[in-house]
Amino acid sequence: RDVDGSNACRRLRYDGLLPGVLYGKDYPRHVLVTIPRNQIEREIRTRKASFLNTLYKIVIEDDNSEHLVIPRTLQLHRYRDYPVACNFLGYDPERGMKIDIPIYWQDEEKSNGLKRGGLLNRVYWDVKCHVHGMDIPPSLGVSLSGKNIGHRVRWSEIKVPPGTTLIRPSNNTEPDPVIATIKGKRSLMEEEKEKE
Repeated sequence: RDVDGSNACRRLRYDGLLPGVLYGKDYPRHVLVTIPRNQIEREIRTRKASFLNTLYKIVIEDDNSEHLVIPRTLQLHRYRDYPVACNFLGYDPERGMKIDIPIYWQDEEKSNGLKRGGLLNRVYWDVKCHVHGMDIPPSLGVSLSGKNIGHRVRWSEIKVPPGTTLIRPSNNTEPDPVIATIKGKRSLMEEEKEKE
């Protein structure tokens, strides 16, 4: 698209399009883009929390050039919660990028603590990573199998695929930070202590 501004963006939304900006180190000037809103809504429904760390290919119609991008910011309507704008960051597979990847909690049905009525208290919902290459994981798995009431799930238990490197939180100095705990009622906690 050639025109920016609130009036132009309003007209695009009326026509079922989302305004956006493509930017990054390879783009000295920001590139104005438009995306069909129904495509973005479908991707959000499908990808859910991993939408903002999914790799896409955008075609610029002016010169028919293809660009690898990752959604960087998604703006939603203040009251109706549908997308009104989406910005993209250019992605270089060799150079890579820092992104936030959601944590996927696996084997909840195999956790003794959760089966007994405990609750998973998440410290982190996602973790910052450096990714490179074309295989960006939609989420990072952590198994809760065998975890009891009072168990602390730690950073080292995150399953990290090749091409992805965890970036430690700068505000946490623990050698192996806690990312979640399984909490329960006081009676359940006392039972676990007695077993120990």
